[in-house]
Amino acid sequence: MLQRMLAARTWWVVPVAGVGCGALVAARDGWIAAAACAVLAAAVAATVRSFGGASVGVAAAAASAAVLATAIVLVGGNVSARDAVAAACGMFVVAELARPQAVDSSPWPALGGAWLASALAPAFVALIPIAGVRWVRGPWPRPRAAIAMPIAGGVLIAAALACYALRPSWWAAWSHHAVHRIGLVQYAETLGDALGPAGVVAAIAGLAIAVRAGRTIAVAIVALAVGAIANDLMAGTIGAPIAALTAVSAGVAVARLAAIVRIPSGQPVVSACVGALVVATPALLLI
Repeated sequence: MLQRMLAARTWWVVPVAGVGCGALVAARDGWIAAAACAVLAAAVAATVRSFGGASVGVAAAAASAAVLATAIVLVGGNVSARDAVAAACGMFVVAELARPQAVDSSPWPALGGAWLASALAPAFVALIPIAGVRWVRGPWPRPRAAIAMPIAGGVLIAAALACYALRPSWWAAWSHHAVHRIGLVQYAETLGDALGPAGVVAAIAGLAIAVRAGRTIAVAIVALAVGAIANDLMAGTIGAPIAALTAVSAGVAVARLAAIVRIPSGQPVVSACVGALVVATPALLLI
């Protein structure tokens, strides 16, 4: 009975995760960064819930994913409010894409989030044509000019690629990061050290689970991963986009592992314990 009552109210994990993670950042980096990280943590928790559902076990996994995203951002050493808000918008779009398309739903939240995320960081430009194609092919009414949305997104992707390859200073101006290029191997080692063994395994497993949610969400996740990694290779640091994506992937994996437990009351316990194990490495690096 208690399990069913809690499951009906698991939405609370989204604001609680945001406020809690924001308070952790406020003591270290000030209120502007704290507010941005609070929005990011809430978006990460909401995205995990969009994949896993409304159970208590998923709520525990969502909370651990929010803490993981915040910890990775702090370990990266460059808490950018702009990056955090952009990553939050990107995760909001992923959450919208993961939800079933209903006739009475609207494509505008995903489109608006994609445009805002892309305006703040070039790593998210691929979300615009993806959300645009979803609008064109969705069950809702649309004008004939809707086809212009994915076309505009394709143009922005070409512009972002041109900036990255030919004019790094333009990419830096767009992302508000100085150019400090690093190699892919060095970046992978840095990210792996920040995540730890449990975090790496959970992120990879969760990524494999998430891409099976549908073709649209699979393309969005792959595009986000490529954009986030490219952004970090240019900036030479671990940014909020890759932190959010790895945290959501790890949260999805934790939620799926907890769902294997047949006893409903045991699912949140397993989820909390495994989530704590995943968060342990980046948390210890902050001490």
